[in-house]
Amino acid sequence: MSVVELDSVSKRYGDTVALEQVSLTVDLGQVVVLVGPNGAGKTTLVRIACALLGADSGTVRVAGVDARSRPAAARHHVAFVPQGAAPDLNLSPYEHVYFYLLARGVPRRQARQRSLEVLEALDLTGCRDRLVHTLSGGYQRRVLIAMCMAARPRVLVLDEPTTALDPEIRRQTWRQLDELRPDSAILVTTHDMAEAEVIADRIVLLSAGRVVAADTSKRLIARLPMDRKVVVDAAAEQLSALWPEVRVERLAGRSVLLPSGPGELKEWVNRLTGARMPFAVEPCRLEDVYFRLLVGAPDNADQQ
Repeated sequence: MSVVELDSVSKRYGDTVALEQVSLTVDLGQVVVLVGPNGAGKTTLVRIACALLGADSGTVRVAGVDARSRPAAARHHVAFVPQGAAPDLNLSPYEHVYFYLLARGVPRRQARQRSLEVLEALDLTGCRDRLVHTLSGGYQRRVLIAMCMAARPRVLVLDEPTTALDPEIRRQTWRQLDELRPDSAILVTTHDMAEAEVIADRIVLLSAGRVVAADTSKRLIARLPMDRKVVVDAAAEQLSALWPEVRVERLAGRSVLLPSGPGELKEWVNRLTGARMPFAVEPCRLEDVYFRLLVGAPDNADQQ
C-alpha cells in the first residue's frame, strides 16, 4: 500500500525548475532512497512529500490525505529530519525526545518509556541529561533522529540523516529504522552510494529536477553495459593524457573505466598491462550507475 504518492509534481522558484513532472511512491514497509547531485531537487521533493512545501502542480497524497489541500492534516502523519537542522542547545537529549512525543499526543508514561528506549538504541543514554550544546555535531544529529524514530510515524523522512555520524552509529541507526519498517514508509536522501545500496528497497536517481531512473540497486546495476569495471591506481589526468578518447571517472585518487563490453574490457586490460599501470577488475556498484546516468548526462531523463 502506497503511503506517499506524488504524481506529476512540478515546482519552480522563479525561472528555476526544481522539479519537473516527478512521480514517486513509497509503500508501507519500504525504504526509498533519493540520490543525485546538489541541486537535483532532492530536498524540494522531500519537503513537498512532508507537506511543508506546496507543489505548483500535480498530486501529493500522504497517508491518504491530500497534502495540497490539507497540508496540516498530512503533516500529522510525518516525522522529518531536515538537512542541516539543529536541536535546541539548551535542552537535554531526553527532553528533546520526551517533549516531542508529548507534542505529538503520546501519553506521558508511554513517552517516557519510548524516550529511554530510543536513546539507549542510539547510544545516547550516557549523555541523555546533558545539555545539547555540550555534545558534538554527530551526537546532536542523533538526537534529531531519535526524536523522529520515537514518534513511530506513518511516514519518516530523513534528509541526509547520517551526515557526521561515525560508521558504528550509522549501523545502529539503520538497525533501528529496520524495526520501524513494518509500520512506516521511509524516504531518505543521501550522497553515500554504498549506504543507499545497502538500505534501499528502491533507489530514485534525480538530476535537474527529473527522475532519471528508479529501481532496485541490483536492477540499476544490471543496466550498465557490463557488470565489471577497471579500477586503475593512477590519476584520471594521467590516463586521459595517454588515451584522450577514453572517458575516465575519478575515485579517491584512482580512476575508473566502465567498459562497454567484453572486448573493450580485454583491450583495457592489455593496454594497462603494457603500460605497467597497477589496476584491478572489480564488480560494478551503484556509484558506477550514478556516474554513468547522472554525471554529465542530465538530459537522459525518463519518468518511472
